[in-house]
Amino acid sequence: MPATLYNHLSNRADIKWFCALCNETVEKNLRHDREIEEKCRLFMEKFEQRVVTLETKVEQMVTVETVKTIINEEFKSEITSHSGHASATTPDDVIAETVKEMKDRERRKNNAIFFNVPEPKSNVKSEKSAQDTETITDIGKRIDVEMEKGNIINTLRLGKKHEEENKHRPLLVTFDSDTIKRNVFKNFSKLRDESDFGSDDHNNIGISHDMTPKEKEELTHLKEKAKEKEEKSQGKFRFRVRRPTVGKCT
Repeated sequence: MPATLYNHLSNRADIKWFCALCNETVEKNLRHDREIEEKCRLFMEKFEQRVVTLETKVEQMVTVETVKTIINEEFKSEITSHSGHASATTPDDVIAETVKEMKDRERRKNNAIFFNVPEPKSNVKSEKSAQDTETITDIGKRIDVEMEKGNIINTLRLGKKHEEENKHRPLLVTFDSDTIKRNVFKNFSKLRDESDFGSDDHNNIGISHDMTPKEKEELTHLKEKAKEKEEKSQGKFRFRVRRPTVGKCT
C-alpha cells in the first residue's frame, strides 16, 4: 500500500481496511454477527408476544370471586398469627375497595393519554372530536400501527382550556381493544424518529396510561424508591420504573 493511501485511510475513522488474509475472516465474522442479531430479534419478538399472552391470561383468571377467596384467607391467617386479635378493617371493606379498584382499572385499560397534541380551534364538539380522532389515526400510521377511525371509541380533552394558543390540554383516547393500545405504546418511540412529521408541536407529543389514583400513588412511591437506589449507587447504576402496557406498575 502506498504511503499516501495509508495516511489517507488512517485519517478516516469511517473506512476500514483489511489485508487479503484477514478480509475473509472479517467478512465471515460480520455475517455471523448479523445472523446472531437476527436470531436475537426474532427471539425477543416471540418472547414479548408470550409475555402479552400470559398477561392477558392472568387478567382473565383474576375474578371477583378469586379476590374474595384470597382476601378472606389472608384475614384468617392474620388473625391466627396475632392470637385472635381482630383487625379494625373487615374483609368486606377490603373486598369492596379491591373490587372497586379492579372495575376502575378495567374501565381505563383501553385508554391512553396523549400530551402536547395540538388542540382543534373549532368550538363545535363534533368537529373537535373528529379532528382529534384524525390526529391519532395519523400518529398510528406513522408508528406502523394499523388503526382506523373506528378503532377510536372516544376522545376527550382533560381540564380547562388554556388561554395561550401554544398550550394544549391532555387528550384522553379510548381504543376499541387493548391490542391497539399495546401496539401504540410498543411502537410510540418511532414517532421520535419521524423527521418529516410536521411541526415541533407534533414532535413533542408524549403518551401515558390512564391510571387510577391508586396506581398513580404506587407509581410515585416506586419512583421515589428508584431515586433513592440511584443516589446510593453514586452514579454506577440508573434505576427506572417500568410500566407494562396493561397499565399496571411494577
